[in-house]
Amino acid sequence: MSFEDLPADWPQRSVADPVLAADLVDLVVGDTDRRDGALGLLLCRADGRLAQPVLVSTLGCPDIVHLLDLVLDQLPNLPGIDGLVLAIARPWGGLSDEDRALHQVALEVCRDHGLTLWGTYLATSTGVSPLPIAPELAPHVGGPDTAA
Repeated sequence: MSFEDLPADWPQRSVADPVLAADLVDLVVGDTDRRDGALGLLLCRADGRLAQPVLVSTLGCPDIVHLLDLVLDQLPNLPGIDGLVLAIARPWGGLSDEDRALHQVALEVCRDHGLTLWGTYLATSTGVSPLPIAPELAPHVGGPDTAA
């Protein structure tokens, strides 16, 4: 699937659905972001619905891991934001050590601030793919309003 296949009611759906989350990453992270490098943060409400997408360019940034740490550390100050989907955008390639480090920072900052990390995705020119997450770290999903 891709953002072109998003269901009409996607704003009412939760990013707990990894297919929907990947499609939203595909929608939000454009070709220029993938070519130049960026971090996408799909800021979410407590029920996992998208509240606001944010893109931060990493073009020329010497320490992307530190940049992500700084940005995520501000999320608890945003009213109504209880979690996020992280997108790592770059032109091409498979999972790298830097991607793993970014994912780890996101896990730790979210845990420390009581935020839900709904997922981390790599967005390249060839598509969007999820980074694996240990089952014990996966967000708890339950109730009828989180179903896809």
